[in-house]
Amino acid sequence: MADYHHYIQEFEELAEWEEVIERWTLKFVERADPFAVYSDKDFVERYRLSKVCVHHLLEKIQEQLPTSNNRRRLQISPELLLLVTLKYFAIGNYQLTQGDCTDMSQPSVCTATASLAPEYIQFPSPATEEEVMQQFSNIAGMPGVIGCVDDTHIPIKSPGGVSAEIYRCRKGYFSINVMRLCDASLKFTNIAVNWPGSAHDSRIFNESRLCDDLEEGRYRGFLLGDSEYACQSYLLTPYLIPHTEKQVRYSAAHVKTRNVIE
Repeated sequence: MADYHHYIQEFEELAEWEEVIERWTLKFVERADPFAVYSDKDFVERYRLSKVCVHHLLEKIQEQLPTSNNRRRLQISPELLLLVTLKYFAIGNYQLTQGDCTDMSQPSVCTATASLAPEYIQFPSPATEEEVMQQFSNIAGMPGVIGCVDDTHIPIKSPGGVSAEIYRCRKGYFSINVMRLCDASLKFTNIAVNWPGSAHDSRIFNESRLCDDLEEGRYRGFLLGDSEYACQSYLLTPYLIPHTEKQVRYSAAHVKTRNVIE
């Protein structure tokens, strides 16, 4: 009977070790490849870009990416570095996306990605504005539009210091007020990201280089903006309360065309 209990104890100890080994094996299992696991639709929902776009972006910035390791000192692939950063861009929560990769250099990925901005974010030149006008006209029949402008607040933590309050927006939180313009295909053509949350939309536009170009008459076309902007010959805003049939038609076409930036 004693030998019987001895064998039972050995089997129990063996089972415990197997359970421990299984748990640790699961921890070290190779990460699933999002490019293989997710369908094209699911991939876009998670990362806001298609697989083809992500591969193209990675080719552009891979040489700028640092060598990163997770907390077990295992190397993190450039693909995972980029996907974690894109997920952060998508939902704004880095902690929920990084998993156990606590040493990822997310700021470095952001810097590398931002370096591509001049290549992809370009306002149309005067020589190409006619084509842009036609694309906008196809939306609601409004001629002469070369871009739609709007501002959005990107929440940030308090920067601290004596000037912290200038980053508090009218909704009460700290933010960066980002001016953005897009074309008829929803592609960003101009952005300004250096203004605190308290800055008014109209001021940001008025002090932009694009505003100078429009005021100087370099373009024949005009922009569409909401009532936060002052109405100008080069920036048209809607009637808040249209009274005539022409004003109603104008405002309807304005809202439908400008919807690309909303």
